[in-house]
Amino acid sequence: MIVSEWSLNYVAKEQGYAKPNIEILKETAQQVGSQLFVYECDPFDPESIEDAVHRILERVKINDWVDINYSGGTQAMSLVLGSVAVLLLNKMPVKVLYSTSSQEGVNIFDHTKTLKKLFKKRYKLVSSR
Repeated sequence: MIVSEWSLNYVAKEQGYAKPNIEILKETAQQVGSQLFVYECDPFDPESIEDAVHRILERVKINDWVDINYSGGTQAMSLVLGSVAVLLLNKMPVKVLYSTSSQEGVNIFDHTKTLKKLFKKRYKLVSSR
């Protein structure tokens, strides 16, 4: 997880929470039997975000599945995560996800195939000039 210090310490009182996000995340990870890796960054600095992404990718093996959800955070975070996702699409098993939340619940959209197709089309257009 790539996150700002502010977000880690934020307490979502309006959603009924009394603990900071980091405590909720740790508890949830433990409940579902998942390891939680937290990488802090300045969410407005692309270099800081990329540094966090780099530290994550150092832990990943080339045939590991990677899910990249680019829907949260700042626009800089979405830009960097989306760019990294596009670069990895042909190198390793990657899912590029976008999620929304509404009164009806959470929706998760898999943009992997669509983005792969779009970027191949754009690459052909640009490289033919």
